[in-house]
Amino acid sequence: MGSGEFPVVWMNNYANYGLPTGIFVHQLTNYLGGAITFLTHNPNTSYNVLIFIAILLSNFFLYLFLRFYFSPTASFLGTFIFSFTPYHIFNIYVRGAMPEIFSGIFLPLILIALYLFIVKKKTSALFY
Repeated sequence: MGSGEFPVVWMNNYANYGLPTGIFVHQLTNYLGGAITFLTHNPNTSYNVLIFIAILLSNFFLYLFLRFYFSPTASFLGTFIFSFTPYHIFNIYVRGAMPEIFSGIFLPLILIALYLFIVKKKTSALFY
């Protein structure tokens, strides 16, 4: 990023199994990873920070969605269980599937937007 190289490619062999697909399809994670690598100068640290951001945001938005239907304790328990599902752990430690980890952010956001639009009749939810 600092040298003006676009599209940003910072992940070498993370989540693309040596294929050039990371150049074409992983733009959100590429640019975020490139910005973090620009600051840390270490792709491994950038990868770990991106995983932390993705898991934190997906858990936060899932908790917000669960709060529409459940008590704070039940919502926290559901979020806690979601954090340690085998699929989540497999994506992080075995596959390194950064785009799939980031997709966990958007499902709770979509569910929140649908709830606000359909149940609460808020048209501002369409921006979510």
